[in-house]
Amino acid sequence: MAVAGLGSANVQSIAELSRGSAGILGTGSALPKRVLSNKELSQFLDTTDEWILDRVGIATRHVAGEGESTVDLAYAASQQALAAAGLSAQDIDLILFATVTGDQLLPSAAALLQDRLGASGCMAFDLAAACSGFLFGLTVADSMQRASGFGPALVIGSENLSRMIDWTDRQTCVLFGDGAGAVVYDARSSRQPVILASDLHTDGNKKDLICRPGCAFPKATLPAEIASFDENTATPYVQMRGREVFKSAVTMMCDSIEAVLAEAECTIDDVKLFVPHQSNKRMVEAVCDRIGLTDWSRVAMNIERVGNTSAASIPIALHEAVMEGGVERGDLVLMTAVGAGITYGSVLLRW
Repeated sequence: MAVAGLGSANVQSIAELSRGSAGILGTGSALPKRVLSNKELSQFLDTTDEWILDRVGIATRHVAGEGESTVDLAYAASQQALAAAGLSAQDIDLILFATVTGDQLLPSAAALLQDRLGASGCMAFDLAAACSGFLFGLTVADSMQRASGFGPALVIGSENLSRMIDWTDRQTCVLFGDGAGAVVYDARSSRQPVILASDLHTDGNKKDLICRPGCAFPKATLPAEIASFDENTATPYVQMRGREVFKSAVTMMCDSIEAVLAEAECTIDDVKLFVPHQSNKRMVEAVCDRIGLTDWSRVAMNIERVGNTSAASIPIALHEAVMEGGVERGDLVLMTAVGAGITYGSVLLRW
């Protein structure tokens, strides 16, 4: 797998780029080795490179192969984040693992990652909020540190979406890729809140817009009132109602952005770095247009190379922006996402 930004760079230089005075102390990301291009997709799909680029803004995506599980990717990203923070796994008090594609049902991906890292004894659990998972995890870590005295937290978004995609369905398979992003978060040393405002929601009424129909367990093992799905129409693959998702997602993200800016008494002009979920280039453009953000140098975008990596999307884009020098101590960073659930919301923090 490719670990973005690591290469031959020494740990000290990575730490200098990644570390804030408090809050996010280090970042990391990892992508599978295999890169799948639109040209390759067009060999077995009724599509073209031009059509995909025009519709969603994606040219390539990374697809996991053997030895690149959800936890494998998370482990590589976490190691880089820990190195950037100048910490070891034993320094971590909390692991929050955002994913909807854990390698197995039991134990949790967080427990498997904890064991791999050697962070024995710390609290570790999974968080399933799809594309909004990283933002949910970051706010949970912040709350637990402020309320319960937890020390450094490792917040990860890692996904292997290629394993639950129908590669004959042009509506979904062109969108998604695999990858992981991680941050080390510790707000305890800051005299002021690191997260200035957050606005996070779930709207279960829109549960059918993005879903993986069917039951997670064999039908024979379920109570009768649960085992009512039609086996003839059940599918193990992600399904999406694209037009409705687009319309709802833009409105939800814009509303949540306005809410956090109002709560923090800021404007979009005060934001140094905007990190949107890499869902669809047109969607991001629509959000930026509506909130009045016209300076694209302030927008973290990697969707053309990486595609939609769900919970990993924001931490991967954030890490790349950090490595490129797109954020400095004291800058305001705005993140927003929408995903299956429907989950959605925004977080505004000071770097």
